[in-house]
Amino acid sequence: MNSFLQKVNEGDFFRVVCIGDAQTAQSETLPRWTDWVQKVVNQSLDKPKSWRFQLLNTAANGASPKHIATYLQHYVTQFKPDLVLVSFGHAPLDPLFNESAFIEDFTMLIESLQKLGCKIVVWSPIPLPSGVARDASIAMATFAEQLSKTMPIQYVDVFHEFEGYELSKLFEGDEQGATSARLNKMGNFIVARKLLLELFGLSMPDTDDGDYQVPELNKVRKW
Repeated sequence: MNSFLQKVNEGDFFRVVCIGDAQTAQSETLPRWTDWVQKVVNQSLDKPKSWRFQLLNTAANGASPKHIATYLQHYVTQFKPDLVLVSFGHAPLDPLFNESAFIEDFTMLIESLQKLGCKIVVWSPIPLPSGVARDASIAMATFAEQLSKTMPIQYVDVFHEFEGYELSKLFEGDEQGATSARLNKMGNFIVARKLLLELFGLSMPDTDDGDYQVPELNKVRKW
């Protein structure tokens, strides 16, 4: 069993705090990626102890790395996390992407998190359905990956996971396609599946369970 989950089964608490902007928050569509992660992890644990695994999403629409770092007590520190999940996909692009400022602010945030002594995991931006700011998203992902080679953080590449699908089918929209940057149920499912595998070595279920319906991803694959 994954060492994080073993800790819970041995009677300890394990708390995950998720920080970032709208990409992490995903507050519109249910079940959210965080709902999937919580459910699958709980099912993998000894039932009487599963409540000791806690996942808190404090991400906020429009929040930047600098904002989170400035108010770290509010977003992270007060919860005393064992693991912090970090991701930004939208806020650094508004109104224009400033790569040098992003690198400086993101590095400051990671250094602030390191002082807490918790494990840090950074997952990449998600490519937007319209193709807008693709170069900026790649730049953010590339920097985060490079940072993981010089600092004790784990990097999870969600960007290329999404590249294998028709992006217009993974975001909220209408019959003509995606009209927003909010993930739909398929998009949330893909994020959760990737993070569950990379962090906990767990797989998503094969069958539906109430509101937790397993999407037919084969219908939206590019290849």
